[in-house]
Amino acid sequence: MKVGLERKPREIRVALRHPVIADGDEVIALNRLSRKLHHPWVYPPIDDSSWSSYIQRLEGSQHDGFLVCLRDTGAIVGGFSRGYLKIGGRWRDHERWAITLEDWRLNRARP
Repeated sequence: MKVGLERKPREIRVALRHPVIADGDEVIALNRLSRKLHHPWVYPPIDDSSWSSYIQRLEGSQHDGFLVCLRDTGAIVGGFSRGYLKIGGRWRDHERWAITLEDWRLNRARP
């Protein structure tokens, strides 16, 4: 690496945590905003009933679901599922990641 071009370690800006029932309103709102992105591949919870079912499935299974949250504010900015995810109406082995438009623009602007 050339002198002066060393990369500085990046500050860890996000954390993963398990979703809880109280996250429903925020996650549902974000999922509704992302419907065109998800369809026809995935069908995330977009109402109270499907959110409750999702939480119950996580509590009673070997599958993990995580929310990606900003460390400084706790705001939910994405989701990550290990194991099976319902894709096109069928449960399949899959991982998913998400990034907000704001984060994408911020990272794109960095050298």
